[in-house]
Amino acid sequence: YSQSVGHRVLLSLKGPRRRMSSETEAEKYARESDVFTKTRWIRNDVPEMCKTESCVMGIDEAGRGAALGHMTYGAAFWADSVNEEMCALNFDDSKAMTHEKRVGLFKRLKATPQIGWMVKLISAQEISEKMLRRSPISLNAISHDCAMELVKLALDDGAKIQKVIVDTVGDPASYQRKLTAAFESYGIEFIVEKKADANHRPVSAASICAKVLRDESLAGFECADRTFGSGYPSDAKTVQWMKSNTDSLFGLPTFARFSWQPVKELLKTSDGVVDVEWSDDEDEDEPNAAAAAGTAKLTSFFAAAKSQNSGAVKKQRLGPFRTRKLTLVDDF
Repeated sequence: YSQSVGHRVLLSLKGPRRRMSSETEAEKYARESDVFTKTRWIRNDVPEMCKTESCVMGIDEAGRGAALGHMTYGAAFWADSVNEEMCALNFDDSKAMTHEKRVGLFKRLKATPQIGWMVKLISAQEISEKMLRRSPISLNAISHDCAMELVKLALDDGAKIQKVIVDTVGDPASYQRKLTAAFESYGIEFIVEKKADANHRPVSAASICAKVLRDESLAGFECADRTFGSGYPSDAKTVQWMKSNTDSLFGLPTFARFSWQPVKELLKTSDGVVDVEWSDDEDEDEPNAAAAAGTAKLTSFFAAAKSQNSGAVKKQRLGPFRTRKLTLVDDF
């Protein structure tokens, strides 16, 4: 925790705590080689009055549609008794204001002791891993889980959250039911709406936290070519940067979202990027497809080899199976 900055940072990385200074959130990590590709938390301590009085919380995100960088989920909360005073601070939808105004309001928010706030910066790497796994986790599911994490973290820290207003992801009604069921024992009132960041000041405050910290995180990414723009596929600078910074084997740096369709299309159509084919991606309904293509299916390595007496050549098992002395099991 830093007195000068007024917030603390929780990393999902193992290791010693890092000393905070008066640098921006992004600058603190410029000395770290890979922190901008990791998921992490940034937050302040829960105000004491929020531990004794009922509170309202707003939740919003930034960077959901970006091809580069983190998706950030922010939450801001304060006691009902100071709601009118907090709303008078003129928080508004972060997308409807300039970068300079957002930064100024974020500084005001951090300097207001009655406000609790927290932001989870979900790395592009985590998003890619979850969306490209064998059983994919959708971006909506990732978003829903993150919103619930924010509420749970505030509750665990002693905040008396009684109402939560969320800018919707997907269908508002089903999302609201999901949140209500998850926190049924707490009796929290959940309000899920479209454009909640423009209509509710706690959500506006959360959107400012999320947007400012996403911008700082992206700006702090260290690479030789820093002309990547906003990170959105609709930004011509971002598209040009991705085209100019492809790697023949790895495609793009890990702060790119490989699960995003524009990124997939770019890597697929780039002449300098090699194609990688996985034998277990063959259609299971077409057992002869792999053989016709001259490649073996992954499952073929697990099949029992024919005896040498039958005239067939016994395949040698792959290295990882031999070194770990793994054997086939027929009965369980």
